[in-house]
Amino acid sequence: MTQDEFGELVLCSGLLTHEREAALRAESGAQSAVAYAAFLVAKCELTDWQIKQLLSGKYKGFFVSGYKLLSHLNSYRYVAEDVDTGTTTILKSSQAPRRAIAFIFLTMLLQIETHAWSA
Repeated sequence: MTQDEFGELVLCSGLLTHEREAALRAESGAQSAVAYAAFLVAKCELTDWQIKQLLSGKYKGFFVSGYKLLSHLNSYRYVAEDVDTGTTTILKSSQAPRRAIAFIFLTMLLQIETHAWSA
């Protein structure tokens, strides 16, 4: 996969805006898709799991019911971020992971306390 193809997948995924992706690509100076991907992880723009999905050609399914999926824990659990509040939580799918439809919130957060973000 070329760097341009990877950049297109990032845009199609909705994880970055066109403006943000263009600025990051210029800043990175990367010569390959893998180098650019590593740069995005280092800048905390995308997660390792998101990068792995994108590099394998998968660009759909990063957003579910107002949440951005950050990583995959196991068959039915995902770390996700509320797109409105930025709160990180664990979502549990009531369906098979590829058909992740009705997500149920688990009560625990990922050992990230809300007040830590405000400090």
